[in-house]
Amino acid sequence: MDTIKAIMERRSTRGFSDAPLTENEIKTLVDAALASPSAMNRQPWHFAFVTDKMLLDEFESAMAQITGSSDRKVLYGAPVFVVITFDPAQEHKFTKVDCGIAVENLALAAFDMGLGSVILGMPAEVFSSDKASYFKEKMGIPASNEFAVGIVIGRNTVTKDAHPILNNRYSIH
Repeated sequence: MDTIKAIMERRSTRGFSDAPLTENEIKTLVDAALASPSAMNRQPWHFAFVTDKMLLDEFESAMAQITGSSDRKVLYGAPVFVVITFDPAQEHKFTKVDCGIAVENLALAAFDMGLGSVILGMPAEVFSSDKASYFKEKMGIPASNEFAVGIVIGRNTVTKDAHPILNNRYSIH
């Protein structure tokens, strides 16, 4: 993979085919997630790879109820939803940064595999609601863990142009 090209060309995908990912594709994504660097090699994360269509639909319905937006699909019909959580009892000042690095590893790995993705913060609404325990159990997430970030991955059905880059967001001295 040309890493710089991947960084410049990867786009958030808000439309996916319902074709499932292969076991090999999921295994590659798992490996990419687990290979993520972390501060002091603490590896503070837990990755839940959710592929059960009924569970994804149920999560989408819960999200619509909580946000009051039934016309907006947060998971965009993707066949894989990766939920990254952490144990707050083991949290350190870089835990959320580490989880952010891991989600970027997943996004770049997906791009390299010819797949689309979109990184999600909105699922925090479900994981901080009265439905959190139910979905944690169904998704194999440790009960005490807290949501950090999510990502959906699948085969693109839509594309979009790059967002404008704001030139006043850096300095060189």
